[in-house]
Amino acid sequence: MVEADADPIPGELDRYDFELASNILAGTADEWDLAPLAACAEAALDLAEYCELPRVMELLGPDTELGQAVAAGQSDDDDERPEPAKVAQLSEQWEAVVSEIVTCLRWHD
Repeated sequence: MVEADADPIPGELDRYDFELASNILAGTADEWDLAPLAACAEAALDLAEYCELPRVMELLGPDTELGQAVAAGQSDDDDERPEPAKVAQLSEQWEAVVSEIVTCLRWHD
């Protein structure tokens, strides 16, 4: 554990909006854009590796629906919203990822 006199402030490139990613997949965001999901997935994979969460790595694997959506977000090949059933499946898988990574976070007031 590192002690510091000031709270660490992440750089702009080190900020991840997990809520936006969830909203995109839930269909409540203004537009279909998988780039925020891809960025959050990278952070989730880092956390999963650090916290030893194999289920997260499995859910975000390249051969899964969610992993393929992440890859589309990384390549900017995500301009078309899939059918509602697939979006619901992606949303369910993403929420499982978020639920897993939350278990390894320690919240402070």
